[in-house]
Amino acid sequence: MSQFTGLLSATGLGSMGVISPSVTPNSVNWTNVGQLGNPIITIGQQITGITTPITLKINATGGYSIYGGYYGVNTTNSTPGVFTQIIPDTGFPGFQGDSNTFIVSNNDWLFFQFYRQQLCSETTISVINVSDSNAVLDTFTIIFYNRSTGTCP
Repeated sequence: MSQFTGLLSATGLGSMGVISPSVTPNSVNWTNVGQLGNPIITIGQQITGITTPITLKINATGGYSIYGGYYGVNTTNSTPGVFTQIIPDTGFPGFQGDSNTFIVSNNDWLFFQFYRQQLCSETTISVINVSDSNAVLDTFTIIFYNRSTGTCP
């Protein structure tokens, strides 16, 4: 066994030949989104740097602008694929608090879609990595502008 100790250390296998899975992805950065109509769909961010699928959730706070939220995963950044609901359609006053969880794999492109509850109310979205002690991967804001003015007071 002693002749293999250096080899095992060099490969990162350790003494038992077990590789620890990486659940911390490389940095992601969804941009803040403000627009006039429904729905708001974010630009996709690619999840990379993980060696095992991870569990994520989102937290929406600070406003009442959304009544439903969805995530979409695809292998390319050209389309969000099929959206799956993660924030229930709760009706007024909108969603506050933790959502259901979902799973992404290495190289997946992750998109979000939100529907309007109230105009001109900013909502902060946090993308949380449940697999990594609830580490926050990114935070961004969404706001639905007033359709008649294109702005918010």
